[in-house]
Amino acid sequence: MSLHELFSKLKQKQEKAGKPVIFRYDEIPEKFRHQVVHIWKDAIGPYSEGMYGLAAGAKVWKGIHSFVSRELGIPALGTRDNPAENCIQFLFEQDTEHVLDIIQAAFNLIEHHFGQYNGDPAWMKRNIGLSYPPDYAIEELNRRFLENEIGYQYQSGRIIRIDSQYAHSEIVIPALQLLHEPEFRPAMDEFLKAHEHYRHGRYEDAINEALKAFESTMKIICENKGWTIHPHVTSSRLIQTCFDNELIPAALQSHFAALRTTLESGLPTVRNRYSGHGDGVRTIEVPDYFASYALNLAASNILLLINAYKSSTGR
Repeated sequence: MSLHELFSKLKQKQEKAGKPVIFRYDEIPEKFRHQVVHIWKDAIGPYSEGMYGLAAGAKVWKGIHSFVSRELGIPALGTRDNPAENCIQFLFEQDTEHVLDIIQAAFNLIEHHFGQYNGDPAWMKRNIGLSYPPDYAIEELNRRFLENEIGYQYQSGRIIRIDSQYAHSEIVIPALQLLHEPEFRPAMDEFLKAHEHYRHGRYEDAINEALKAFESTMKIICENKGWTIHPHVTSSRLIQTCFDNELIPAALQSHFAALRTTLESGLPTVRNRYSGHGDGVRTIEVPDYFASYALNLAASNILLLINAYKSSTGR
């Protein structure tokens, strides 16, 4: 759903045109919180209890309130009797970490309860009184993140941190779209875990899960192709198996000599250097930019391998 933008926003866009975006991660402005509430109201509706029980929207509000308060180990999210009002109070009073917690939980439940209406908003409006299906809500949420220069996006059920809008749109999103297919689900779970660790500052774990996702992608391709691999095969052997079986066509392998080096010595080396072994006596500080590099490198490699696999199977 699109409306004409406000004059003030168009003016701001013109003034910022061509300038790099500096994302913020530790501050969620009040303006953005208000925008999230507007999305919630359109996508969930009011909290109301009728004579026949809870309305669909009321069940979502109650589910958000119950899940977040239970996970955080607190009695309630606010001081009101109404779960919707408590969720909104929580959104305005909490720090960045908990604000992202409730946004992720809310959009998970919006997708779960109303996802079936994505293709038919008119039916949704006619039968439950809402005309803002989950895909509209998610699209607006992600647009509001970017508009407010907040470095997060909601993808595949998770809030993930982004450092570059270009890398996210051109590498991470396409990789997630390919991993979303059922056969690659284990790799997608690991890739999302890597982003979850990254968002929470657990950079060693992020690198480790990124490599797991990369390895799982290759294992799934090898298994689907019937190529023999050892259960505990290393990254380098998996890469060699993919090349031996011409996942990259033989005619192009000389052209991709540099690619082999990148695959073999890129992500596995980052993982081994920074997160694969104990620190010993000396503590190793993993920089955030290294974790970001590992995530983007994993996404690029996954994108290449799955596209090559799909091409080889005529899919």
